[in-house]
Amino acid sequence: MAELQNETVNATTGDICNGKVIIHVHNQQKWLWTEAERVFITVAYPFFSTIGILANLAFLFTIFRVRRMHTIVNLYLGCLAFVDIVMLVSADVWHGLTYAHSDIKYNYPFRHDASCWAMFFSVYFGVSASLILITMVSIDRFRAICYPLQHAASVKSNASKHIIGAILFSVLCGIGGTAWRGKLNVMCLVWNDRSGLIQEPISIYRACSPVIEQADIISQGILSVMYFSTLFIDVTMYAKIIWALSQRKSHNDAADHTMKSVRNQVARLLIITGTIVFLTYFPNRLMIIFHLMKKYFGVVILTPEQSQVLLTLTRTVVLLNSTCNPFVYAFSSSFYRGAVYEAFRGRKRSTAAMLRRQPAGRQEHQLPKSISASSSSANTRPGPRK
Repeated sequence: MAELQNETVNATTGDICNGKVIIHVHNQQKWLWTEAERVFITVAYPFFSTIGILANLAFLFTIFRVRRMHTIVNLYLGCLAFVDIVMLVSADVWHGLTYAHSDIKYNYPFRHDASCWAMFFSVYFGVSASLILITMVSIDRFRAICYPLQHAASVKSNASKHIIGAILFSVLCGIGGTAWRGKLNVMCLVWNDRSGLIQEPISIYRACSPVIEQADIISQGILSVMYFSTLFIDVTMYAKIIWALSQRKSHNDAADHTMKSVRNQVARLLIITGTIVFLTYFPNRLMIIFHLMKKYFGVVILTPEQSQVLLTLTRTVVLLNSTCNPFVYAFSSSFYRGAVYEAFRGRKRSTAAMLRRQPAGRQEHQLPKSISASSSSANTRPGPRK
């Protein structure tokens, strides 16, 4: 507020507001940060961002250090962890700078349109890349279970091409998303009500607005289509996996137990993935749809006060997605926990310790090669002649 005070001391409305849109404020509280918003920005955002950044860095370190983590699916998850770090850092920095700049909510400390582009590009690029990479992980799991031979023939060079394509597509979506808030508008707030924190007669207010008319419908339409498309693909992939497992016939109790264990594990992943995607992205999508309905059709569903509180809450929930990803996709199994232990302790866990925490259907997959090979040879050794 120091800068705003310097601009308004001994100044008339004409001196400061020359050529700017003038807004007369009769209710000061509607323009100031609420207590809930202050708590979210000063406590919730830094807390979730710190946890998410540390967890994603730990996962990247584990992939880098543990050789058996150098797989295609972990390559996707590593890129996802990097994108999540970018999103968490960007959200924390932009919200922190805006809050520290002024007591007026979302009064950005910008001077050029490029600042608006940079802020919203980082947000929409991160959202797009996150959705695409999560879908790529779902497709990889589908191919690994339903088409194991084709999946085994896949090479990392193809995965790298897929990642480059996903990044380029996310860049395009990020550029399209910035059309929603890519123009810096400088306005004058004339405080007819001085009963709150603002005692100056005039304040400069800087906001990021759509670049062209109806750009918000185009950009938000693209993101909404991407969200629902990736959600549909994720659910479809996991449904096909469960269907394929249910069609496999078994001939002994051990195979039945193994099939059920794998099926239950996939079902849990389906529920966790679908719940996280729905809970973290859908509320924010819904709030933006409400905003567009009010702007273009005059349909008022929420009051301005409710919209502000829920918008801040949904942004916090979006941050939870980037915070939870390493826990859900990386640390949900004993295999990944063993890799983290090896990365930070410098030695492997014992095979017995890993198997005690591993589902029956995946135990042989996690055995060392020497043990697996000897076990296989023992099972195929011919018996005594009759």
